[in-house]
Amino acid sequence: MKCKIGWFIMIAVLLTFLVPYISLSKQEQRIALVIGNGSYKSSPLANPVNDANDMADALERCNFTVMKKINATRREMRRAIRKFGHEIKSGVVGLFYYAGHGIQVKGENYLVPIGAEVYSEDEVEDECLKVSSVLRKMETAGNRLNIIILDACRDNPFGRSFRSGNRGLAKMDAPTGSILAYATAPGSVAADGIGRNGLYTSKLLKHMMAAGLEIGKLFRQVRIDVMHASGKSQVPWESSSLTGEFSFIPERAIAVVKRPKKEPKQPVLTTKVKPRDELELALAKIEEKEEARRKTKEALVQKYKQLFEDVKKYEKIKASDLDKETKMAAWGVLKRKYPEWADGVEPGDSDTFVSRALAEDIDVSFLELALDEGIKLTITNSIGMKFVSIPAGTFMMGSPSDEPGRDNDERQHRVTLSKGFYMQATEVTQGQWQSIMGNNPSYFENCGDNCPVEKVSWNDCQDFIRRLNQKEGTNKYRLPTEAEWEYACRAGSTTPFYTGTCISTDQANYDGDYSMPGCPRGEDREKTVRAGSFQPNLWVLYDMHGNVWEWCQDWYGDYPTGQVTDPKGPSYGDSRVIRGGGWFNDARYCGSAYRSRNDPDIRGHYGLGFRVARDF
Repeated sequence: MKCKIGWFIMIAVLLTFLVPYISLSKQEQRIALVIGNGSYKSSPLANPVNDANDMADALERCNFTVMKKINATRREMRRAIRKFGHEIKSGVVGLFYYAGHGIQVKGENYLVPIGAEVYSEDEVEDECLKVSSVLRKMETAGNRLNIIILDACRDNPFGRSFRSGNRGLAKMDAPTGSILAYATAPGSVAADGIGRNGLYTSKLLKHMMAAGLEIGKLFRQVRIDVMHASGKSQVPWESSSLTGEFSFIPERAIAVVKRPKKEPKQPVLTTKVKPRDELELALAKIEEKEEARRKTKEALVQKYKQLFEDVKKYEKIKASDLDKETKMAAWGVLKRKYPEWADGVEPGDSDTFVSRALAEDIDVSFLELALDEGIKLTITNSIGMKFVSIPAGTFMMGSPSDEPGRDNDERQHRVTLSKGFYMQATEVTQGQWQSIMGNNPSYFENCGDNCPVEKVSWNDCQDFIRRLNQKEGTNKYRLPTEAEWEYACRAGSTTPFYTGTCISTDQANYDGDYSMPGCPRGEDREKTVRAGSFQPNLWVLYDMHGNVWEWCQDWYGDYPTGQVTDPKGPSYGDSRVIRGGGWFNDARYCGSAYRSRNDPDIRGHYGLGFRVARDF
């Protein structure tokens, strides 16, 4: 009898140890297809193969059975997708990951296989693979949950052959029970990365190994990290129709062998204290600080959410047919609720109200929330000048030594702009100049009110800005510094132009007979064109390349040798900086880093214009 009781006790103890293993073995099955294409003939990519290999390893650690294809042809991709679709029909969690070139044509997204030969848009369907075919295969599987991750928003490798100027991938809706994640927002492009992995995948790999992190929260954290690392130029995006929760590493997997609790021992009084491991102490301090930062950020996010809701309510009241007293009372509520941002703001000026909040804390969470909530980060003044908010950030100013067409005064150096600002979306137009100055000095006067004003000196620009400030009742309008101009022009890009290595005359107004080396020639219009005639950069600024040169605030001088913050140029000089090139120049003069200069009194040149900056 005692023997039998002993066996029962032993079995009970063993079960206590084995239950966690049994529960893990009952987890639903997970299957992933990972594809990484980088060895393209015409436009190779450095990171996708590393991205795919590292993603496959990470998924295996997350209990996925991984099917992997590296540098796959169209036929190999189709076979892999067909097999993948068959495997996930048993009700497992399915995950499809792709890193490589991806393009959109007429709203349809395509993955670009190795060996694809595309010479015009109509050939894409024959040579590439529709993303929708992958979605259909996963949707018809009938499993509980599908995850689709596309790090495929790099620039179109066949762009020169296409008539359309669409960039990145088009927006798609995730099928029921799925989440679709892009490396950047629809219509935008993502960086290939300068390290082992692309920027998006590097952040995804970092967060997916966090135990218990729900997938929605995971992608939000990835978005925050990518925006921060890219200076807000790359904003990951998701479409979700999930109905349940999912974590790559379940919370219960943290402690696999959970032993039974023992009764705590009574403390023994002693004069000798056992020292705590120094590494543990350091980690505890780090965790304490991170928790404090997290709570501070959560409080800030909640404050901004409430601000956005209140501003939208006020705007609805302001636009209604309610009486003036009611509208003023509504404005008074905002002032009392947010005195730090409303004090001194003209009644009803909610644009300036929101701008003050932006100036106080240009944070990734603020920008993300603002976009999600539809809060506009642009302002338009009384004469129709539109301004776009530019976030604070750090960038490499100047050009690398091997950039084609560079000059010796473009020494590359790191610049930090500690405060955001507004930049005019277009060059100052003839109509805007006329409304402030009462005249039109432009050589191309017949071009019309919406064409850029030219034949203006730096001193003329200062006179315009002085009168504009008077008219608007402020002192915030000014010329941009040279560093602000290049930062805004680049909008996160590192290539000679924000369009890439080449720029066509369909993208900017310059002398197309003199394009960049290795780039196709284009049109020479021999005149200015209407402001905003071409596609803007990622920060929605038009004509930063070409049309007319633009005056900057700085005296011209040599760049510093080290890192600088908020540079304003030399304290004196004999010429002022001009940037961006003009309609009569070679392409290289229109580059993001190209510098030129002119006497501040020079007025007679019919290629000199400007755009205005504005403080928050």
